[in-house]
Amino acid sequence: MIVRVQRDLAIWTAFAVLVMFLDPRCATAQDHVVPLSQLQKDMRSTLDARAKNLADIERVFALPAAQEALTKSHVNQDQMRKAVAQLSDEELSRLADRAPRLRAYCG
Repeated sequence: MIVRVQRDLAIWTAFAVLVMFLDPRCATAQDHVVPLSQLQKDMRSTLDARAKNLADIERVFALPAAQEALTKSHVNQDQMRKAVAQLSDEELSRLADRAPRLRAYCG
């Protein structure tokens, strides 16, 4: 009896898999939840925002007052660049939001 149930289950499973592969809707990968073009656009905008934030922070660290503060703290530019590069996108964004105030304060 158990062998018969297992055999029937195997047949139905094989049939279901066969139907899935023969159905043309399953074969095409065009109907994604999010289109590939949208994913690429979102990725590009995220990368552009990160690059802009990094550039804003670099401009602040290039100011003489910021370099002097780094020197007094015994931190060199390379250490600061490595630390900033490891920040998450959210942390980097928050720091970049403060950059204009830091430029006004330092410069």
